[in-house]
Amino acid sequence: MGKTNGFADFLSRAGAQETVEINVVEVEEDKEDLKTLRKLHGELGHAGKDIIQKTLKKEEIKIDKLQKKLNKVVNSCIYCQKLKNPKPHGHGTLRSFGTWQCVSADTIGPFTEDEQGFKYLVVIVDDFSRFIFIRPTKGISAEEAITCFRNCFAILGTPVRLRTDGGGQYIAAPTEKWLKERKISHKIALPHNHEENGRAERFNREIRKLQRIWLMEKERNWPEFADYAMKTMNGRLNSRSEVSPFEAMFIRTTELMETERSAFHREIITRREDRKEIDEHIRHTDDKTEKTSKKPLEFEEGEEILLKRTKEGKKEHAKLLGPYTVSEKVNDHSYTVIPIKGGEKEEVATRRMVKYQKDDFIPKEKIIEINGKDEEEYSVEKIIRHRHGGKLPLKFLVKWRDYDEEHNTWEYFPTVKDCEALEVYLEKNKALKGKIDKKLANIKLGE
Repeated sequence: MGKTNGFADFLSRAGAQETVEINVVEVEEDKEDLKTLRKLHGELGHAGKDIIQKTLKKEEIKIDKLQKKLNKVVNSCIYCQKLKNPKPHGHGTLRSFGTWQCVSADTIGPFTEDEQGFKYLVVIVDDFSRFIFIRPTKGISAEEAITCFRNCFAILGTPVRLRTDGGGQYIAAPTEKWLKERKISHKIALPHNHEENGRAERFNREIRKLQRIWLMEKERNWPEFADYAMKTMNGRLNSRSEVSPFEAMFIRTTELMETERSAFHREIITRREDRKEIDEHIRHTDDKTEKTSKKPLEFEEGEEILLKRTKEGKKEHAKLLGPYTVSEKVNDHSYTVIPIKGGEKEEVATRRMVKYQKDDFIPKEKIIEINGKDEEEYSVEKIIRHRHGGKLPLKFLVKWRDYDEEHNTWEYFPTVKDCEALEVYLEKNKALKGKIDKKLANIKLGE
């Protein structure tokens, strides 16, 4: 084609060369504009877009495509991203499709001990009907958790799935063995992710409210209070099902049934029809809620993100930690992430993850330096006690430096394994140190 139409071919090549030169000039101009805006953004104390625009107008500085460039500079500023309040996003729904298929359990307490020695309440909630079962306990051992489950499941039947938090009584080997023998699937919510065990958590707030009312009128007696709370909460109307949890569970009111044989048979036929009607209504309501609720954000492997804090820091602390790099998706509720500077994988709840807009202008070394400030804000002052888990998920109760005891948290062994406070603690617990060393050696041999 070049030989037959050489002049036209020459012109097209010349035009293309001119376009490339123009694009190069535009890119260089864009870089200068972005540099100017970044400098101004910093000098004005990381001011918002409106103040920057007014400043540019006052100084009579003109920039092409100002709004687009300003959005890029302000939205990708790592300092501003880490300091702003993140918008909440969806975390998936806790869905069950039938009565007593999936239940959630949690422990409330400790309360002031009553005369019988009870100071905790174990709460078990049916995710579908919202029927609640409450039993008082004297402690939080695995044996007492198993006793509560045994009593509950003997009356109401064995569920398919059980959802709990990572409390020691629920993740202990005896509890896991007991559940496994009964073929109950056990889902453990991630730490600092109350939504994953949301049913029990929400009912806990209501139980505490009833508890305060109870103590205004009566003596401290937790078994009696458990019965009162169960009757009250199971007997009142639920806006989702438009019947009480008791009626949704058993398809009858709390009133005694007629004892006449013919009336009893009529009751059974009516209840079968009512069961279908109530179940369909609940599923329809859940379908509508699922459609209108916020969907969980999706994150790609290798994407950089920020994380919401697991506990409230001081006012001068950044609200978000990171950046981190997404390693892989575990499920709708969680991902594994790695610190941008490198390190061990950590599973985190989706609700804690926030989209991060990367600024290529800031070198990686600077980002790592900023990331390091997050760790400086939380240093372990001392380790108070420990509790055992399975292979090596030992957990330690940590007192954080410059924080009150109400901020103490249970942390897994990998989180504290390199801190001096652990060395001090293990020096006082030689037997525990020997067990840890032995388990670590076995793990390395297995690898």
